[in-house]
Amino acid sequence: MIIIAAVVVALVGVGGFFAIQALGNRNTNVTAEGARLLSAGRRGEARRAFEDAARENPEAAAPHIYLGRMAREDNDFNRALEELSMAVRLEPRNGLAQREMASYLFLRGNYPLASSFYSRAIQYNPSDKLAMGYLACAQARMGRMDAAIRFFDRAGPGDWSSCDPRRRLPPPA
Repeated sequence: MIIIAAVVVALVGVGGFFAIQALGNRNTNVTAEGARLLSAGRRGEARRAFEDAARENPEAAAPHIYLGRMAREDNDFNRALEELSMAVRLEPRNGLAQREMASYLFLRGNYPLASSFYSRAIQYNPSDKLAMGYLACAQARMGRMDAAIRFFDRAGPGDWSSCDPRRRLPPPA
């Protein structure tokens, strides 16, 4: 009788494990579907997919990152801050969450705090050129040209290149 009970408990545990895995995969699929819809320009449907993913897996940062980015792009700064704060709280070592919060802060003109978030984004993802480029812009806006130039050089050309102070210098005579 004890052996049968132990087998039943083990099977329930294994079943629970696979159920949790299935829910995690469902959340990943819903988030991926939202990303696909967003890239197809179907923002309303994408937003609903990300909201569903956030509801289904409240511990995942990814849906909040996308929702925060979309809110920032829509100039809904209160919602952007709320979503990105949640993403950073849920996964503080997520480089993308750090970078998106930095981009929000950069857009709002808080260059010192944006620099901190960009630095963490680079720490968690050393190949993040976008974070490097905009960290350089934030440093340049704060007058820290040596640091800015180092990060512009590491990042290479990109959307951030317009804030490279060397682009505004007159050509050498």
